[in-house]
Amino acid sequence: MSDQGRTHLNGDATRVEPERGLAEFQARSYSEKFDVMVARLEIEELREPEFLQALVYWHTRRAAKAMPARADLNPADLVRILPKIMLVDVLQREPYFKYRVFGTNIVDWIKFDATGQTIDKINPEKYRRMLFATYMECVGARQPIAHRILWDSEDIPHRYKRLMMPLAADGRNVDMLLITSVAEDFNEASEFWRNPTAAVRY
Repeated sequence: MSDQGRTHLNGDATRVEPERGLAEFQARSYSEKFDVMVARLEIEELREPEFLQALVYWHTRRAAKAMPARADLNPADLVRILPKIMLVDVLQREPYFKYRVFGTNIVDWIKFDATGQTIDKINPEKYRRMLFATYMECVGARQPIAHRILWDSEDIPHRYKRLMMPLAADGRNVDMLLITSVAEDFNEASEFWRNPTAAVRY
């Protein structure tokens, strides 16, 4: 996987923000009307082909190790899902996470490219706190973790599922996260979020 490359995905492809750069995106005035919620998904609940391919590949490449290393991955093996993949460096000090690869589909959905940016540059704050908490969850678990995510603004609803898989150069200490994100059908996702179970609101 090339080391040159949402965070939040638009569940309705027809409702996107006007194109803007990262600086403008960061400068936008966010209010308390924004809502961010996350619910854990069991790995066995994932049915999307992108997730299944990523999971099989992760397990295949780790072999007898607890986790595969970045060096074990070959982008040619993931070419069909690369546009929906992020590779996040796990840093040893604040802000702890940095986006190394940002899939082109994700860039199209959110209208900016966070490649090379650290997590502290992501807005709004509620969304950033959710990202940080769930990334840390995966680092601590040292195994794949999946979530269903809702992020609402005044003008754009986002509904997506996300699979995070840890990588470790030494097979033990997580130093990267391989993340696959797939936008949900907005109507189907809305059924779940009308009465979510075990969801956390940020």
